[in-house]
Amino acid sequence: TRDILAGQADLAEVKLNADLSHWVCALERCWGTACSWKEQSAKVDPWWPEVLALLKKHCYMIHARVGWSSGPQVADPRAPEYAGEVAAHLYYWGEIIKAQVAAGRASIVEPEHGPWPYQQSLPDTNTAPTADIWEVNNYVMQLVRERYPEWVREAEAAA
Repeated sequence: TRDILAGQADLAEVKLNADLSHWVCALERCWGTACSWKEQSAKVDPWWPEVLALLKKHCYMIHARVGWSSGPQVADPRAPEYAGEVAAHLYYWGEIIKAQVAAGRASIVEPEHGPWPYQQSLPDTNTAPTADIWEVNNYVMQLVRERYPEWVREAEAAA
């Protein structure tokens, strides 16, 4: 993303969808936060501030799905074992949301947890879900609304 967008005048107006759960999966850890046991310090990720600045400028939609080191979607973000991943994603989304509000720009935050095969299934159940996707997506949206009420007020005023 950084290498494509940085200094490319013809891409100055490109709009991005921040689906950062896939980044977490591809990197096999969260970054820029203390949520990953592999991460020792913020110095591990010197690329993140520059990429975050580009995301703040170009992002118009956030796929609010929580990823983890082994997949693009945790089994259930309400589970305590994913608290670090949830906190990291709220941080990522929040930085983008704050920039959008400051710029007076509308954005979409869409809870994006999906059914099987994205969602993990219970063993020996022919893909029985680990959690109710509707409840999971409502939970994620509620987290965003509670954590960033200024964004919700701005979005409701624009509607």
